[in-house]
Amino acid sequence: MHRSAGTAARSIDRTEFPTSPAASLPAPGTSPALTIVQNLGEARSRWLQLQPSGIYGHYQRFDWLEAWHVHVGSALGVTPLIIISEDASGPAMILPMALNRRGGTTVLEWMGWQQGNQNTGLWRADAYAAADPGELSRLLLRTAREAGASLVDLRNIPVTWEGRTHPLAHKGTPAKDAVFRGEVAEPLAVLRARLQSKDSRKKDARKRKALEALPGFAIRTLETAAEIESGLDTLISQRQERARQTGIPSGFSAPGQRAFLRKLLLAGAGKPFPALQINVLEAEGEVLAAYLSGLSGNTCYAYANSIGSGSHAQFSPGITLLSSLIEACCENPAIRTLDLGLGDERYKHPWTRPEPLSDLVLAVDIRGRLIRLVLDVRRMLMRGLRQTPALWTSVRAVRRFAARLRRLKD
Repeated sequence: MHRSAGTAARSIDRTEFPTSPAASLPAPGTSPALTIVQNLGEARSRWLQLQPSGIYGHYQRFDWLEAWHVHVGSALGVTPLIIISEDASGPAMILPMALNRRGGTTVLEWMGWQQGNQNTGLWRADAYAAADPGELSRLLLRTAREAGASLVDLRNIPVTWEGRTHPLAHKGTPAKDAVFRGEVAEPLAVLRARLQSKDSRKKDARKRKALEALPGFAIRTLETAAEIESGLDTLISQRQERARQTGIPSGFSAPGQRAFLRKLLLAGAGKPFPALQINVLEAEGEVLAAYLSGLSGNTCYAYANSIGSGSHAQFSPGITLLSSLIEACCENPAIRTLDLGLGDERYKHPWTRPEPLSDLVLAVDIRGRLIRLVLDVRRMLMRGLRQTPALWTSVRAVRRFAARLRRLKD
């Protein structure tokens, strides 16, 4: 059986979410249109009022951040601090922030940024078009000071988003990673012919043909609870095995990470606009590759993938699975953009191009200024490493060597 790996996008999923007792933090008195709350439940109704017609990145969906905080953020001691601006027309801006303790210092940061690829906030279109960078910076500093934070540290803000420079990127510095995005508004065959060489297309076709010849070959979206549980366990174990071999962290080691993904996958099963779904390529009774993805606005967000380490890896099942996901995007008239997330990986290059991200760091006090200096140096070094191919290749080689040593000790 061969099924499309995609899901049609029609409307925002307004599934009911659990709420918790509200506890608000008074907003600065200079702006009566602003509310600052420390509770997702209190923000929920305004969030879901803005979300259907607003503009936002996938990782600022209410269901995504609610699941993240319940299963990951709470265990890390993160406290929501949500900035809401509203006028006579209703909510105009929601900035889902959080207070976190890092290195003995309280920091104001994006909620859930550790498990997201880029952060935008939620905006009504007219409010975003009129947003003033200076006013927003002053608002963030004032909010951080009121909350007892020494630093505002907002990671991975798109430099250009929705037709303008993002207002929180104006005073930012280049982030260490770019996000890879590309257009998928044409048939796959046309897209492939435009983006890939003839040799590359032939090579991919040969590998797919070899996979299709295997008994039980299928590409499908997992929908039942039992399938999702099993598929998620396989994806996590495959990523852990890759981490063991390469020394690159799996990305799913935080406390509560599996429960966070599981909640989103089960809630999204069968929905037209899932926060997360899992697609798999199977053959010979095994999952050879898996992909987590979600749909928001006109974009498919390919969040995370995994590949088995068996003999079938020579046929690049991950590439075939990604091609199937892209084909589903091309066939869906609501989807115009493919987002392959952070990180300069070779498989992303045929389909997407890097788009720069920015980090906004604002010091509230002397301690914050010292920490900002350290962070600036660290970012500069990491950016230099990643942008120098020879150095970055050396870093990866050292990681692989260290991983081999650890395996020998085991």
